[in-house]
Amino acid sequence: MNLENGTLEDWLKTPPADAKYKKGGDEYPFYSKYDGFKDYLNKNVHNETTKGAIIAEIFNNPDFDKITWLNDHGPEHIKTVIQRASLLVESKDCNLNPREVFILLNAIQFHDVGNFYGRHNHEKKIIEAIKEGLSPAVFDRKEVKLIKDIAQVHGGSYLENNGSKSKSTFKSITSPTTNSDSYTIRLHLLASILRFADELADDKNRADSKALKEKTMPKGSEIYHAYALCLEPAIINHEERRIELHYYINKEDLYNKFGKYDNESDSIVEKTLLEEIYDRTLKIHYERIYCSKYWKKYIDLDSIWVKIEFYSDAFEEIHPEITYTLTDSEYPNKDGLTIFDLCRKELSYGNGDLLTTENIIKKIKENEQSI
Repeated sequence: MNLENGTLEDWLKTPPADAKYKKGGDEYPFYSKYDGFKDYLNKNVHNETTKGAIIAEIFNNPDFDKITWLNDHGPEHIKTVIQRASLLVESKDCNLNPREVFILLNAIQFHDVGNFYGRHNHEKKIIEAIKEGLSPAVFDRKEVKLIKDIAQVHGGSYLENNGSKSKSTFKSITSPTTNSDSYTIRLHLLASILRFADELADDKNRADSKALKEKTMPKGSEIYHAYALCLEPAIINHEERRIELHYYINKEDLYNKFGKYDNESDSIVEKTLLEEIYDRTLKIHYERIYCSKYWKKYIDLDSIWVKIEFYSDAFEEIHPEITYTLTDSEYPNKDGLTIFDLCRKELSYGNGDLLTTENIIKKIKENEQSI
């Protein structure tokens, strides 16, 4: 889809001449309806979403350190998700029709609004927000349902008939395609774009750097902000068919450990930033594999390429950069794989020692002593 270096929003402003309005009769152009909805949310909801989620956490959890101190879920995050989604659809085989672009953009605007009612199951609380009058634009019932269905796939879990929970949230969409206003709407494709764009939107612009530095945020949320702070905006390289992630870790953060709340043990654990990067890039790798099942034929991205640089407070390199590539090279049902199982050669020194936090710090200290 050729967006001419713009975004899906820019494209919707000037769609094909015969696709500016609903075919079923509507005096409002797609973009006007979307822009009115976006403006309302920006003025009344988006700026309060992050704060609303944190307040709900405080109200429901007496232990401050176990509270989820949410990173940014406001207007800037929405812009980032739109930008990432726009980069994803720039694949030559991914051509969305105006109705699909309209529905996708509204779903992106709406996907985190449920946080306003609390972080838990926020993706399923979207309809509550609609009922509370958050949609001043005139959306028909089909539009509301499609927007909700696509938006709620981005996180959480799906409740199976036997009562168990599954991470396969695409099951909540009963049919991969539907028709709306004489347009074919590829629901699975749109939901996969939103889900993966949201996954790639976690960069340095979302972190609460002040609270992290001053140690005023809950201990259990430190690692999320430390991770975001060291990540540059993701690059989607269609020519090389890969996602590119670039991290910068300063010496203090490399040596430090950050708190993370563990739901299973109901306790605060400590992790190094490099450990979190390894875990998160592995998660992004599996998200790409999962979403690619639903965007196949339209988007062709087959790897995650990662670069990690280490520097001192004087911005001098203190350890050679690390690069590794995650591809779908393992048997899909094999459980418990680590980053070292997938990238052992790239994540090892010449003597076979793994590039763990402990070994990297040891190497830095050895180099400092030899100077």
